[in-house]
Amino acid sequence: MLGIGDEPGQTIGYGVWIEELSRLVCFEAGELQGTGEIADRSQFYDDDSSSRVRVRVIDGKGFVVG
Repeated sequence: MLGIGDEPGQTIGYGVWIEELSRLVCFEAGELQGTGEIADRSQFYDDDSSSRVRVRVIDGKGFVVG
């Protein structure tokens, strides 16, 4: 899970990176089940860089921008 959207008045959404698809997919809490697996943050984020993943929310769903 790479992010949680918690905009007031909206259902909480979770951004999940699907490695096999090379894609970020958004889910609601009831659609997910924890695995207990934890990946190192550096696997997904380069904290030494100005690069950021931008997500646009449309109708409660997140879409990667750019």
